[in-house]
Amino acid sequence: MFDEDVKYWIIREAFSFLSYGIYAVLAVMTFVIFWSRKYYQSKPQSLLVYTTTFTFLTATAATVLGIQFSLINSNWYLDLPGSQMELTIQLRNIKIALAFMERMSYILSDVILVWRAWILFPSPSYMRAVLVLCMFVSSGTFVDCAVATKLVLQDPSTSWGYQLNLTMTLPLLITNITSTLLIGYHAWLHHLFMKDSLVTTSKAQKTLCILVESGSIYCLLWVSIILV
Repeated sequence: MFDEDVKYWIIREAFSFLSYGIYAVLAVMTFVIFWSRKYYQSKPQSLLVYTTTFTFLTATAATVLGIQFSLINSNWYLDLPGSQMELTIQLRNIKIALAFMERMSYILSDVILVWRAWILFPSPSYMRAVLVLCMFVSSGTFVDCAVATKLVLQDPSTSWGYQLNLTMTLPLLITNITSTLLIGYHAWLHHLFMKDSLVTTSKAQKTLCILVESGSIYCLLWVSIILV
């Protein structure tokens, strides 16, 4: 049983490092594009730059906390130097911090997706009102964070907060689906406009298709997480 736990831990950590490595490479490429195109000089686009940067920092913090949690947890199982009570307290504190950081990272990712849809619809627009409502829905994931914190403080051995829960994933999924549908709706309107103008395709249409495809993949990822 112990060997199986070790194998599971190795696989989980390897997948976590791989995911973060891919994310880090994509983040660096994004920062290079931001810098080369001087997005930081434009107020609307600078918001995207700051949000992306903060998202990367929170994801990095969550990864570091995950590593620290695994190392302390291994000390607890292997009965290495350090009192069990001290290790339990450390694990409890890391669980709480990890729960907050992960949810903050997901919320910031939603901000970026909502921003993509936001700029497609002029103000005032009821579409923007829908997007604001979606962000309120996504912020509900911090309710799950508060519940996780309370449960961890009561019982440090609980897995709530360290694992993904429906009360956290469902609000995020709703926001992602809504934002992606709105971008898809705008892409369809743009397609009809270009069709009437006797233009088969355009750079804007290709960009919108990429946004819809990436958003759909992200939604499918959340659905798979919920179902599993």
